[in-house]
Amino acid sequence: MRHRRTSIGLSVVMLTCAACDSDVVGPQRLEHTLTSTGASAFDRTEGIVINEFASRAAPNEGCSEFIELRNDTSEQRSLGGWRIAVSGPGGPPAFYAVIPTGLVLEPGCHLLIATPPSGLLWDAPSMCNLADTGGLALMRPDGTIVDQVGMSASGFHEGTPLAPFSATATGRSYARVHGDTDNNSIDFVFGPATPENRFDDCRTR
Repeated sequence: MRHRRTSIGLSVVMLTCAACDSDVVGPQRLEHTLTSTGASAFDRTEGIVINEFASRAAPNEGCSEFIELRNDTSEQRSLGGWRIAVSGPGGPPAFYAVIPTGLVLEPGCHLLIATPPSGLLWDAPSMCNLADTGGLALMRPDGTIVDQVGMSASGFHEGTPLAPFSATATGRSYARVHGDTDNNSIDFVFGPATPENRFDDCRTR
């Protein structure tokens, strides 16, 4: 897997959300800071990738989103405190989800992050702010970007961005079909959604 630097530079952004605690979803409001230091803030050595995502997972449900991560290493990885940010048209990156403290992902296994209305058995809950034209960045707790994928209007993407989700794209997702070529249009294909959590079968390589 290649090391790659990105030209995306994120200034320090204060992210306020109603469900940012790493263990619960509730009414409390917490401040979270998304930090990045320009070209040095992209590190692909982790071996954790965004494997699948959808902005409209369920019919007639405007807040039905999911993101699936995958551990492509041969070792279990501790992901507690890792975060996902979203980027859409017009506006700074925003908080999307945080992985609960103590969560460990086994080799080849998936981790499912989803909104409660999705009806999925998720490993971690998310906000409901993934735009049909937006994008996602997976970050370590220090704000370093590990992987990113996005559609046409997003600041988060690698290589050629993907086509936006349409209003009729329910039950459909973008899923990874290659390891990681640093080009979203090559690495992802659009098709039926197949979300998996960490209790589903793992795939060893």
